[in-house]
Amino acid sequence: MAPTFLSFLCPFSLYFLLTIALVHSLSYLVFSWLLTPGGPAWAGKPIGKRRIPGPRGLPVLGSLVQLSYGLSHHKLAEMAAHYNAKKLMALSLGTSPLVVTSDPDVAHELLSSAFFADRPLKQAAHHMMFGRAIGFAPSGPYWRLLRKVSWTHLFSQRSIKAQAQAQARKLGVQRLMSNIMHEARIEGSVCLRKHLQEAAFYDIMHCVFGDRVEVDSKEALELREMVEEGYELLGRFDWCDHLPWLRPMDPLRIRHRSQGLSSRVREWIGRVVKRCTIEVVVESENPGFVHVLLSLSREEKLGDEDVIAVIWVRHLYLCPNRTILLLFLLKNIH
Repeated sequence: MAPTFLSFLCPFSLYFLLTIALVHSLSYLVFSWLLTPGGPAWAGKPIGKRRIPGPRGLPVLGSLVQLSYGLSHHKLAEMAAHYNAKKLMALSLGTSPLVVTSDPDVAHELLSSAFFADRPLKQAAHHMMFGRAIGFAPSGPYWRLLRKVSWTHLFSQRSIKAQAQAQARKLGVQRLMSNIMHEARIEGSVCLRKHLQEAAFYDIMHCVFGDRVEVDSKEALELREMVEEGYELLGRFDWCDHLPWLRPMDPLRIRHRSQGLSSRVREWIGRVVKRCTIEVVVESENPGFVHVLLSLSREEKLGDEDVIAVIWVRHLYLCPNRTILLLFLLKNIH
């Protein structure tokens, strides 16, 4: 009789314990959400004498749903005004605690602080090697080496002067004007964005690879397609960045696409770099940034993966930024 009774009791006890554990977990989440300004990601965080005000959002998700669509900067400004938190506002994006400021003096102080020196990476940016480039590399010896290489070899007066006088840049401007005039004759109007994007891409390609990649070649077209795909992946909102338990499922397939793109980028840039290492550059108007990276001294030498990452992120990061800057300047010309 006893064994039968125990066999009946054991499943019941297991279900009972699981129910108790579930209720306890849910109660903890709800109470921590109710008692914590800024949302669930701030629960259990050490705080000072005053809590930073901010929206609680939803349990577990925080303000993730609210900021996943529309104009985020407008919504953040409305939240800061509503909670009277223009200097500092706390909010949660899933498990990510955020601090937002709408005050320029506080923003300057935060950006100047060593505590905010490192930039968190999106999942897509991590797989696309952004962590090895100067804009996103962690503060430390490697980041200081990248800064030294950039200022010494990329932004030096000699390098900038050589780029400004390069024949390829003049041909690029002529190509840009010719395409704009052609579209104006055919369509009667011109969409500047696509022409500026194309011009920025080929200008940066020439700066990086010099005369080694032809503008109208199959290689250049392949690189441009990869840059456009990378920019699209970086611009997409990925829930997995703030909800780690979704990462194994990869619902938007961003990780899968980013890893595939990263493999293609490594192969493409590796092929060009290999060609550069076996070529003897006798005289060239512009050998390109690749040649600079490959000719660094032993103290400044970067690994193969680092060279690929620096070249790739330079294309992916600068192309859209140059386009936006040019559009802004054109818009504000009176």
